[in-house]
Amino acid sequence: MLNQLHDLWKLIILASITIPICAQWNEVSVPEGSIKLNEISILDDGLAFIALGGAQNGVTEGGVLKTLNYGESWQLIASPASDFRKSMVTVSFKNELTGFVGGSVELFLRTMNGGASWTYDAFDTPESIRRVRWLNDTTVVVMDKAGTLCFSSDLGESWDIDTTLAAAVSNFHQRANTMAFEIIDEYNWIAAGKKGALLKTSNGGQSWSNLYHLAGTPVFQDIDALDVNNWIVVGTSGSALMTQDGGDHFTELNLDPNYTAKFQAVSYADSDNIMIGGITVSSTGYGVIKSTADGGMTWEDENFGGSDIYGFAIRDLHMYEPGLAIAIGDANPGGKVYLLGEHIYYGDVNADSLLNVLDLQRLMEIVTFAGDAANEDELRIIDMNRDFSYDVLDAVLLIEAIMAFNESTDSTSRSIGSVGRSDSDLNSDDGISLDQTKGHRLKRIFANHMRKTRL
Repeated sequence: MLNQLHDLWKLIILASITIPICAQWNEVSVPEGSIKLNEISILDDGLAFIALGGAQNGVTEGGVLKTLNYGESWQLIASPASDFRKSMVTVSFKNELTGFVGGSVELFLRTMNGGASWTYDAFDTPESIRRVRWLNDTTVVVMDKAGTLCFSSDLGESWDIDTTLAAAVSNFHQRANTMAFEIIDEYNWIAAGKKGALLKTSNGGQSWSNLYHLAGTPVFQDIDALDVNNWIVVGTSGSALMTQDGGDHFTELNLDPNYTAKFQAVSYADSDNIMIGGITVSSTGYGVIKSTADGGMTWEDENFGGSDIYGFAIRDLHMYEPGLAIAIGDANPGGKVYLLGEHIYYGDVNADSLLNVLDLQRLMEIVTFAGDAANEDELRIIDMNRDFSYDVLDAVLLIEAIMAFNESTDSTSRSIGSVGRSDSDLNSDDGISLDQTKGHRLKRIFANHMRKTRL
């Protein structure tokens, strides 16, 4: 195969094709009765879960939604949350089988089989669960409204209670409580909430320090961290604070000159590309997503369906990478999911779930105009470095990806949602491919290469 690659490489001195492609937001449907979409837990290979809550006609609803294809389709997982009529506000899965969901009136559930069955866990706290996060592969941390932290190092079989954060929050302000919680690494965590409470620990929760800022007393709703030094916290009154030194200093992003927006979600793709979502005026405005491609120096309003819906609010969002994101939210009542861009298996021009010399041959036919004209899907797939042109660099990256792919011991099939998907991907009861465990191999290899080269 190397000789074939070498021969083809001799041809890579030819023309570049440039075609403008702009990623767009598209709405996808969710199961009927999905009233309020509160938080999303993103895993690899298209797997994700959403915590459901809200009330309709005076009846509280709760549960979990699941997708296997990056949010293109969703199924409702039966859980005791719906039986108990409890609203779920937080969800976190470690893998496709093991996950936790929590919500109102201290209800906390865990599953070890992907939601086929659930176990109810009761804590010694009367407060609602605000966040659940993983500290490592076996340790999960649950934060309630008061700031009490519950730790389990055996996947929820037993729990230890720690009130150090709760005491620090109470000392900051008697009426403060916690809304957001982020674990950066084993030792560095951040918590935030009402009355402008913003705290961090650098010793794994043994002690907490208040962080000084000039945002006043908003209700902080969400936190996302790129690393220990770089993170953003957002909340009510248009508050959006960025730090680049671990919370020693903050920059107000000034996203809302009227100070009326309620920002409830923030997500980094990398140091340059960030999104912040919410509602323009708390409970009475329109959905809003702000985005930056220069590390927060300038921001733009994203054009998506929720920006035209009165009362719609983005409650959570996740950036996979620049130009590729998912946002969830609701207008009362009615949950909605919006997808930006599409997940493409870069380099797999032949759509056969493999990377080999045939893909490179087809790429060369396209860039040299030596074969059949490329269709739109093929042009997206061969743009290895995503610069909207098709040239020498794409061929170089494809050669390296082919070699990396063929050095591996497995080359499993792709799932629904890819460009050039097969009919077999659609043969499941809910329109969802069930053979997902080791899928999306091509995208992972290319993504890893991009991180290393920082192209």
